[in-house]
Amino acid sequence: MTRFFGLCALITLLGTPCLAEGGDRGDARPGDARPGDDRREKPAADDEEEMRRLIDRFDMNRDGKLDREEREHLRRHLEAEEQARREREHRRLLELYDEDGDGKLDAREMARARREEAERARREAAERRAKREGDGKGDERERRERAERERQARERAERERRARATRSTR
Repeated sequence: MTRFFGLCALITLLGTPCLAEGGDRGDARPGDARPGDDRREKPAADDEEEMRRLIDRFDMNRDGKLDREEREHLRRHLEAEEQARREREHRRLLELYDEDGDGKLDAREMARARREEAERARREAAERRAKREGDGKGDERERRERAERERQARERAERERRARATRSTR
């Protein structure tokens, strides 16, 4: 997921002409944090290696740099990946929370989804913190518990769908 956000940041850089061409606006200093950027910084060598892999993949003329057309191709590719990720997430939410099986989320279903997804995000953040702090204990147990909760949510949604279908056929 972190790799994905890094690639999204790259899209932003590619869309900024002065930065895309290697220029400097003069107002940003190395190490300045962007508002809302709470992700830990990866070592510069990791970032550079990832950028080299991207350049190797999208550098059509093999000059070791991405020109305007190559950056545009990269941007379209990253946007398509983001769209596919959003569609997978949408299908996952429907599978878990669409109780009546109509392929849509009504207000009650959305409220439940919001509560449960917020709780899931809190648990995952706690897991990441524990892992970062070197704890690592219980990670597997928490993953199993999360998988079990998701399985139970799917089963509950399926039972409710069946019950509604039975009631509507009467």
